[in-house]
Amino acid sequence: MMSQRPLMRNTPQNWFATYPRYWVIFMLVLLIPSPSLAAVCEGVRPGARIYVGDKGCTMNFMFRDRSGHRYVGTAGHCVPGAEGVKAWPGATGAVARDGAGAELGTVAYAAYRPSFPGKLDFALVRLDSRVTGIPTMCGWGGPQGINEENPDGLTELRWYGQGVVLGELSPQRNGYAYGMPEDDFVFFNGPATTGDSGSGVIDAEGRAVGVLVTVGFHSWSSNPPHVASNGHIGYAGLMRLTPQLERAEVKLHTRLRLIEDRT
Repeated sequence: MMSQRPLMRNTPQNWFATYPRYWVIFMLVLLIPSPSLAAVCEGVRPGARIYVGDKGCTMNFMFRDRSGHRYVGTAGHCVPGAEGVKAWPGATGAVARDGAGAELGTVAYAAYRPSFPGKLDFALVRLDSRVTGIPTMCGWGGPQGINEENPDGLTELRWYGQGVVLGELSPQRNGYAYGMPEDDFVFFNGPATTGDSGSGVIDAEGRAVGVLVTVGFHSWSSNPPHVASNGHIGYAGLMRLTPQLERAEVKLHTRLRLIEDRT
Protein backbone atom coordinates (compact mmCIF):
# COMPACT_ATOMS: atom_id res chain seq x y z
CA MET A 1 0.00 0.00 0.00
CA MET A 2 1.28 3.46 -0.80
CA SER A 3 1.66 5.99 2.00
CA GLN A 4 -0.29 9.21 1.59
CA ARG A 5 1.52 12.50 1.96
CA PRO A 6 -1.24 14.89 3.11
CA LEU A 7 -1.68 18.28 1.50
CA MET A 8 -1.64 19.85 4.97
CA ARG A 9 0.59 18.23 7.56
CA ASN A 10 1.47 18.90 11.19
CA THR A 11 4.53 17.76 13.11
CA PRO A 12 3.97 14.81 15.49
CA GLN A 13 4.16 17.15 18.48
CA ASN A 14 1.47 19.41 17.06
CA TRP A 15 -0.73 16.41 16.26
CA PHE A 16 -0.78 15.41 19.92
CA ALA A 17 -1.48 18.96 21.03
CA THR A 18 -4.05 19.88 18.39
CA TYR A 19 -5.96 16.63 17.86
CA PRO A 20 -5.79 14.63 21.12
CA ARG A 21 -9.14 12.90 20.68
CA TYR A 22 -8.06 11.42 17.35
CA TRP A 23 -4.91 10.02 18.90
CA VAL A 24 -6.95 8.47 21.69
CA ILE A 25 -9.21 6.78 19.14
CA PHE A 26 -6.23 5.67 17.06
CA MET A 27 -4.40 4.10 20.00
CA LEU A 28 -7.54 2.34 21.20
CA VAL A 29 -8.06 0.85 17.74
CA LEU A 30 -4.51 -0.50 17.75
CA LEU A 31 -4.83 -1.94 21.23
CA ILE A 32 -8.26 -3.58 20.89
CA PRO A 33 -7.91 -7.11 19.51
CA SER A 34 -9.46 -7.88 16.15
CA PRO A 35 -12.73 -9.84 16.25
CA SER A 36 -11.09 -13.08 15.12
CA LEU A 37 -7.74 -14.75 14.66
CA ALA A 38 -6.26 -15.29 11.21
CA ALA A 39 -8.51 -17.30 8.92
CA VAL A 40 -8.04 -18.57 5.40
CA CYS A 41 -9.49 -16.35 2.66
CA GLU A 42 -8.90 -17.98 -0.69
CA GLY A 43 -10.22 -17.77 -4.21
CA VAL A 44 -12.02 -14.75 -5.65
CA ARG A 45 -13.93 -12.80 -3.03
CA PRO A 46 -13.69 -9.59 -0.97
CA GLY A 47 -10.65 -9.90 1.28
CA ALA A 48 -8.68 -12.40 -0.81
CA ARG A 49 -5.21 -11.71 -2.19
CA ILE A 50 -4.73 -10.53 -5.77
CA TYR A 51 -1.59 -10.13 -7.87
CA VAL A 52 -1.22 -7.97 -10.97
CA GLY A 53 2.34 -8.48 -12.14
CA ASP A 54 4.45 -8.56 -8.97
CA LYS A 55 2.15 -6.28 -6.98
CA GLY A 56 0.26 -8.05 -4.20
CA CYS A 57 -2.91 -6.37 -2.96
CA THR A 58 -6.38 -7.25 -1.69
CA MET A 59 -9.62 -7.76 -3.60
CA ASN A 60 -12.62 -5.65 -2.72
CA PHE A 61 -16.14 -6.12 -4.07
CA MET A 62 -17.61 -7.97 -7.03
CA PHE A 63 -19.64 -6.29 -9.77
CA ARG A 64 -21.65 -7.21 -12.85
CA ASP A 65 -22.18 -5.17 -16.02
CA ARG A 66 -25.14 -5.02 -18.40
CA SER A 67 -23.72 -7.83 -20.54
CA GLY A 68 -23.31 -10.15 -17.59
CA HIS A 69 -19.54 -9.83 -17.30
CA ARG A 70 -18.29 -10.06 -13.73
CA TYR A 71 -15.55 -7.96 -12.17
CA VAL A 72 -13.62 -7.84 -8.92
CA GLY A 73 -12.12 -4.60 -7.67
CA THR A 74 -8.80 -3.60 -6.16
CA ALA A 75 -6.81 -0.37 -5.85
CA GLY A 76 -5.67 1.44 -8.99
CA HIS A 77 -2.05 1.68 -7.83
CA CYS A 78 -1.97 -2.13 -7.70
CA VAL A 79 -1.93 -2.14 -11.52
CA PRO A 80 1.59 -1.62 -12.92
CA GLY A 81 1.78 1.49 -15.08
CA ALA A 82 -1.61 2.82 -14.00
CA GLU A 83 -1.72 6.60 -14.29
CA GLY A 84 -4.74 8.74 -15.06
CA VAL A 85 -7.81 6.80 -16.22
CA LYS A 86 -7.45 3.83 -18.57
CA ALA A 87 -9.60 1.01 -19.92
CA TRP A 88 -8.59 -2.16 -21.76
CA PRO A 89 -11.12 -3.78 -24.15
CA GLY A 90 -11.67 -7.52 -24.21
CA ALA A 91 -8.84 -9.42 -22.57
CA THR A 92 -6.04 -7.01 -23.54
CA GLY A 93 -5.23 -5.81 -20.03
CA ALA A 94 -2.66 -7.19 -17.62
CA VAL A 95 -3.31 -10.68 -16.27
CA ALA A 96 -4.45 -10.89 -12.64
CA ARG A 97 -3.89 -13.90 -10.40
CA ASP A 98 -5.28 -15.04 -7.10
CA GLY A 99 -3.26 -15.86 -4.00
CA ALA A 100 -2.52 -19.36 -5.26
CA GLY A 101 -1.20 -18.05 -8.57
CA ALA A 102 -4.18 -19.09 -10.67
CA GLU A 103 -5.25 -16.71 -13.45
CA LEU A 104 -8.57 -15.09 -12.67
CA GLY A 105 -8.94 -12.54 -15.47
CA THR A 106 -7.47 -9.37 -16.94
CA VAL A 107 -7.51 -5.74 -15.88
CA ALA A 108 -10.37 -3.91 -17.60
CA TYR A 109 -10.11 -0.52 -15.90
CA ALA A 110 -7.65 1.37 -13.73
CA ALA A 111 -7.66 4.92 -12.38
CA TYR A 112 -4.80 6.41 -10.41
CA ARG A 113 -3.93 9.93 -9.30
CA PRO A 114 -1.84 10.11 -6.11
CA SER A 115 -2.99 13.07 -3.99
CA PHE A 116 -6.06 14.03 -1.97
CA PRO A 117 -8.30 15.83 -2.85
CA GLY A 118 -8.90 14.71 -6.43
CA LYS A 119 -7.24 11.37 -5.79
CA LEU A 120 -8.14 8.43 -8.01
CA ASP A 121 -7.31 4.88 -6.96
CA PHE A 122 -9.57 2.11 -8.22
CA ALA A 123 -9.26 -0.81 -10.62
CA LEU A 124 -11.49 -3.55 -11.99
CA VAL A 125 -10.47 -7.03 -13.16
CA ARG A 126 -12.83 -8.69 -15.63
CA LEU A 127 -13.19 -12.28 -14.45
CA ASP A 128 -12.88 -15.22 -16.83
CA SER A 129 -16.18 -17.06 -17.28
CA ARG A 130 -14.68 -20.23 -15.77
CA VAL A 131 -13.74 -18.48 -12.52
CA THR A 132 -16.01 -18.95 -9.53
CA GLY A 133 -16.41 -15.81 -7.46
CA ILE A 134 -17.98 -15.38 -4.03
CA PRO A 135 -19.38 -11.90 -3.28
CA THR A 136 -19.30 -12.41 0.52
CA MET A 137 -16.50 -10.61 2.37
CA CYS A 138 -14.27 -12.94 4.34
CA GLY A 139 -14.86 -12.77 8.08
CA TRP A 140 -17.41 -9.98 8.20
CA GLY A 141 -19.92 -10.94 5.52
CA GLY A 142 -21.57 -8.32 3.32
CA PRO A 143 -21.74 -6.20 1.29
CA GLN A 144 -25.41 -5.34 1.43
CA GLY A 145 -25.98 -2.09 -0.42
CA ILE A 146 -23.79 1.02 -0.57
CA ASN A 147 -23.32 3.69 2.07
CA GLU A 148 -23.48 7.13 0.43
CA GLU A 149 -24.21 9.03 3.64
CA ASN A 150 -22.20 11.89 5.19
CA PRO A 151 -22.48 11.35 8.96
CA ASP A 152 -20.90 13.78 11.43
CA GLY A 153 -20.24 11.37 14.27
CA LEU A 154 -18.17 8.26 14.85
CA THR A 155 -18.65 5.54 12.21
CA GLU A 156 -17.30 2.02 12.55
CA LEU A 157 -15.58 0.69 9.44
CA ARG A 158 -14.69 -2.96 8.78
CA TRP A 159 -12.42 -4.71 6.29
CA TYR A 160 -10.49 -7.91 5.65
CA GLY A 161 -6.99 -7.30 4.30
CA GLN A 162 -3.87 -9.11 3.17
CA GLY A 163 -1.44 -6.58 4.63
CA VAL A 164 2.07 -7.37 5.80
CA VAL A 165 2.10 -9.00 9.27
CA LEU A 166 -1.48 -7.99 10.13
CA GLY A 167 -2.80 -10.01 7.19
CA GLU A 168 -1.21 -13.08 8.71
CA LEU A 169 -2.07 -12.44 12.35
CA SER A 170 -5.44 -10.69 12.21
CA PRO A 171 -6.78 -9.97 8.71
CA GLN A 172 -10.31 -9.22 9.93
CA ARG A 173 -10.07 -5.70 11.31
CA ASN A 174 -12.06 -2.59 12.12
CA GLY A 175 -11.48 1.11 12.68
CA TYR A 176 -13.36 4.37 13.05
CA ALA A 177 -13.98 7.51 11.05
CA TYR A 178 -14.87 10.63 13.00
CA GLY A 179 -17.27 11.93 10.37
CA MET A 180 -17.47 11.22 6.62
CA PRO A 181 -18.15 14.67 5.14
CA GLU A 182 -16.66 14.05 1.68
CA ASP A 183 -18.47 12.21 -1.12
CA ASP A 184 -15.26 10.96 -2.70
CA PHE A 185 -12.98 9.91 0.17
CA VAL A 186 -12.83 9.13 3.89
CA PHE A 187 -9.94 9.44 6.35
CA PHE A 188 -10.17 7.06 9.30
CA ASN A 189 -8.18 5.44 12.10
CA GLY A 190 -7.43 1.74 12.14
CA PRO A 191 -4.67 -0.87 11.78
CA ALA A 192 -3.71 -1.08 8.10
CA THR A 193 -0.42 -1.97 6.41
CA THR A 194 1.20 -2.48 3.02
CA GLY A 195 -0.76 -5.15 1.12
CA ASP A 196 -4.16 -4.04 2.44
CA SER A 197 -4.51 -1.82 -0.64
CA GLY A 198 -7.73 -2.55 -2.47
CA SER A 199 -9.57 -3.96 0.54
CA GLY A 200 -13.30 -3.41 0.50
CA VAL A 201 -14.49 -1.40 3.49
CA ILE A 202 -18.01 -1.77 4.90
CA ASP A 203 -19.86 -0.14 7.78
CA ALA A 204 -21.38 -1.92 10.78
CA GLU A 205 -24.58 -2.53 8.78
CA GLY A 206 -22.68 -4.30 6.02
CA ARG A 207 -22.99 -1.51 3.46
CA ALA A 208 -20.05 -0.94 1.12
CA VAL A 209 -18.31 2.35 1.96
CA GLY A 210 -15.28 2.21 -0.28
CA VAL A 211 -11.80 0.91 -1.07
CA LEU A 212 -8.84 1.18 1.31
CA VAL A 213 -5.96 2.80 -0.61
CA THR A 214 -3.48 4.63 1.67
CA VAL A 215 -1.79 4.55 5.05
CA GLY A 216 0.08 7.36 6.77
CA PHE A 217 -1.24 10.36 8.65
CA HIS A 218 -3.81 12.25 6.57
CA SER A 219 -4.89 15.83 7.16
CA TRP A 220 -6.69 18.09 4.74
CA SER A 221 -8.94 21.15 4.82
CA SER A 222 -10.57 23.09 1.99
CA ASN A 223 -11.16 26.21 4.09
CA PRO A 224 -8.78 28.76 5.59
CA PRO A 225 -7.09 28.79 8.04
CA HIS A 226 -6.57 25.23 6.81
CA VAL A 227 -7.25 23.52 10.08
CA ALA A 228 -8.47 19.99 9.52
CA SER A 229 -11.94 19.33 10.90
CA ASN A 230 -13.96 16.22 11.68
CA GLY A 231 -13.59 13.64 8.93
CA HIS A 232 -10.47 15.28 7.52
CA ILE A 233 -7.97 13.54 9.80
CA GLY A 234 -6.96 9.90 9.95
CA TYR A 235 -4.28 7.26 9.70
CA ALA A 236 -5.74 5.54 6.61
CA GLY A 237 -7.63 6.70 3.55
CA LEU A 238 -10.31 5.13 1.39
CA MET A 239 -12.03 6.05 -1.85
CA ARG A 240 -15.82 6.00 -1.58
CA LEU A 241 -17.38 3.41 -3.84
CA THR A 242 -20.11 5.20 -5.80
CA PRO A 243 -17.89 7.88 -7.43
CA GLN A 244 -15.37 5.20 -8.43
CA LEU A 245 -18.08 3.12 -10.10
CA GLU A 246 -19.48 6.14 -11.91
CA ARG A 247 -16.07 6.96 -13.39
CA ALA A 248 -15.55 3.35 -14.41
CA GLU A 249 -18.96 3.21 -16.08
CA VAL A 250 -18.10 6.17 -18.29
CA LYS A 251 -14.80 4.63 -19.40
CA LEU A 252 -16.19 1.13 -19.89
CA HIS A 253 -19.43 2.33 -21.57
CA THR A 254 -21.62 0.17 -19.36
CA ARG A 255 -23.49 0.12 -16.07
CA LEU A 256 -21.98 -1.64 -13.07
CA ARG A 257 -23.96 -3.24 -10.28
CA LEU A 258 -22.58 -4.29 -6.91
CA ILE A 259 -23.05 -8.04 -6.37
CA GLU A 260 -24.39 -8.28 -2.84
CA ASP A 261 -23.99 -10.96 -0.20
CA ARG A 262 -27.24 -12.93 -0.05
CA THR A 263 -26.16 -15.53 2.49
